[in-house]
Amino acid sequence: WANEGEIAVMTARQQMIKRTPANTLSSNVGGLTPPQHIAQIFQVIDKSRALVASAGVRTTLERGAVTYPVVTTRPVVAVQGTEKTEAGNTGMVIDMVTATASTYLGGGDISWQALNWSTPDALQLWFDLAAADYALKTEQDAAQVLQTSGFLNNISSTIAGTPTFAQLMTAIGAGASDVFANSGRMANTVYMAPDRFWYTFGLTSDAFAQFTQASLSGGFGPLKIVASRGMDAGVIVVGDSGGLLVAETAGA
Repeated sequence: WANEGEIAVMTARQQMIKRTPANTLSSNVGGLTPPQHIAQIFQVIDKSRALVASAGVRTTLERGAVTYPVVTTRPVVAVQGTEKTEAGNTGMVIDMVTATASTYLGGGDISWQALNWSTPDALQLWFDLAAADYALKTEQDAAQVLQTSGFLNNISSTIAGTPTFAQLMTAIGAGASDVFANSGRMANTVYMAPDRFWYTFGLTSDAFAQFTQASLSGGFGPLKIVASRGMDAGVIVVGDSGGLLVAETAGA
């Protein structure tokens, strides 16, 4: 038994059960759920220049070309045969070498709105991206000089694409010997393309402990390693970093 009030309440509850409530989803309240913005660029912006940084001689470029003297003929000293006779009579010849600089340019036009409404700062990002492209192109330019006309001790052609550790060390030793034969310098650097650097890490040998540091540096005995992203794939060059000249406009 129930009174009329209880019956009314039960009837109202029964009607609520029979209803189909209108749904409100997150898609219906888009104005209340703005997207979360992470103000960070996740792509690589690399301004490093390992090869350029390794140059033994660096100078400020003030004009479009750089000249420097090169000793073509050296005076010699010889054992004197008898008293009052000449020995080692050789003249000295010094020539002038000219190296022409390359000019790199980049430009753009950014609106006031882009400058003031952007997060991260659009202007700073533009300069960072331009600097990264400049760094890569100048590193590649330096690498071409090193691989072709500059250093003559490219050992890539003397070893297979998958050399053993022993074969690699033998080729590096032969390259270092060639450095001395060609220039009178003692080699101090092994320049490696990134693929060759990481391939070397995969070699298994007890002697491989000489290849130290889990980074883009380390050494083969007395030889420093420079892994450069500017070098062509598969290339390894042995040389003396003191023979690498870099001239660049200040602030470039």
